[in-house]
Amino acid sequence: MAVPSDFSISKINGKFAVNKALSDTMDTMFRIQGLGWVTRKALGLASITAHITPSVQDNGVERSAQSLSISNPILGKMVYKSRKIKLSEVTKDDEYLKEGQSGSLKEGWDTSADDTLINSHVVGKGWVQDETWGLMDFNGKKHFTMRYCIVNDAKEETDLKIVYD
Repeated sequence: MAVPSDFSISKINGKFAVNKALSDTMDTMFRIQGLGWVTRKALGLASITAHITPSVQDNGVERSAQSLSISNPILGKMVYKSRKIKLSEVTKDDEYLKEGQSGSLKEGWDTSADDTLINSHVVGKGWVQDETWGLMDFNGKKHFTMRYCIVNDAKEETDLKIVYD
């Protein structure tokens, strides 16, 4: 299911289910993150849903570019840093948002209504992940999409996209 026509990454808020038909398989990502075969297969069968709400400070200002330590029951402790960025304002230091570490983040963002993307950097036990969130067009319909580049300490790397309804 496509996002509503007035949907915007700059005002993202909601519950999104993975569209497995449009998404890449997550098995390699989970393996690189150190998950065992049984856990990976169970996650492959599960319905995965992302609940996204803006994080606002006590003074009403939205949090961004702030490092958070979080604990995930499957992936363990992680340090997560996220920020909103306009693709049109990407600087030389941010060029990988356009180019991608291995090319997968390069193209496909639908910035016709709003060129805001969300960029996140996550450090887990033995792996690092860069994410870019935005809107992409699939079969003429806009979908909320996350693109990932993950590398572990053994230098195993994968790129993938997860498409949400």
